[in-house]
This record gives sequence, C-alpha cells and structure tokens, in this order.
Amino acid sequence: MINCASPAYLQRYGMPESLEDLAQHRLVHYVGVLGSRSEGFLYEVDGTLHRLPMAGSVTVNSTDAYEAACLGGGGLIQAPIKGMQPHLLSGEMMAVLPQFSAPSMEVSLLYARQRHLPRRVRAFMDWLAGVIQSTT
Repeated sequence: MINCASPAYLQRYGMPESLEDLAQHRLVHYVGVLGSRSEGFLYEVDGTLHRLPMAGSVTVNSTDAYEAACLGGGGLIQAPIKGMQPHLLSGEMMAVLPQFSAPSMEVSLLYARQRHLPRRVRAFMDWLAGVIQSTT
C-alpha cells in the first residue's frame, strides 16, 4: 500500500511530513457501501493498526472514482502500489508519508471446488501470486 496525492493537491496544501500535519489535509474516503463510515487514514506501526479520522472532500465506493479524485486534486488516497505505479512514474501522483503506510489488502480467489483442479486454474493462481508478490 502507498499513500499518494497529486502534485496540484500538494502545491495547494503542502507536503505532509508528520501525522500531525494531516489535520490540515483532506482524504478521499473510500467505502465499500455508500452511506457507511470511512475508517480514515490507516497506518501500521510495529504491527498495530491505527486509524486517524480525517476531513474529506468526497467519499466514493469505486476504485476508478477514488483514483480520479486523487488525480483531480481532491485529497490523499491509500491504494495498492501496483495500481498506482504508472501515476507515480509519470509524476501524476507523488508518494507521501511512506513511513505510515496502510496494511496490505487481503486478496481472495474463489473457484469451484473440484476433485482435480484444472491446470488453467492452477496456472492463473500461480500467475496472480507472482504478480502480487512482485510488489511486496
């Protein structure tokens, strides 16, 4: 996971250097179901998960909207680094507070249980594991 913001957002609000600085910043809130409460800024220290409530400019329940809100200068986001790499490499987003990253997201793969797992399912599982592990 990586904390990101657009250069336009950082120019307007400044680069946060500490958790205390986040009081002057906005978070693009992501929720699974609209109407539910965002957990705020999540970060892990010594294996302990912490939640920091933050003001937000918008709450979304779509990864496309989440990314677009960040790119448009709407606030900070916390997203999987694999999906943000193109934006980081192009300069459309910048990493912030790398010392306070959110915990990794769980990934599940559902498939029909059969006596013999088809080779194509095993190949996909191995490929997906390799993609995920290449960024950790």
